[in-house]
Amino acid sequence: MKSIAINLAVIALLACVIGASSAETMEQPNKAGGKIVLTDKPCLEKEAAPLLHAYSFAPDGQALFGCWGQVGGKVHITWHNGERSVLPPNSFGPKKHGKSHSI
Repeated sequence: MKSIAINLAVIALLACVIGASSAETMEQPNKAGGKIVLTDKPCLEKEAAPLLHAYSFAPDGQALFGCWGQVGGKVHITWHNGERSVLPPNSFGPKKHGKSHSI
């Protein structure tokens, strides 16, 4: 009986972790036919804190990485190539499960 309770607790904990991690990942189509993805992971650039990691990919496999945050009700992304994107937050939806393109 005790092992059943422990197993149920582990399953519940895993469900919370999986739900929390996927709930914070958003995406939208990009002009290249791929996606722009906003994650809940800290930006790869330490000096960019508290910004979060973003990436964009094209169907041919090209990828672009950057940092994002919300300012004035808009999503602001600074890409590592120096370009910037300002997008409405309602243009993003929950990331669909499937093949991952994250690093």
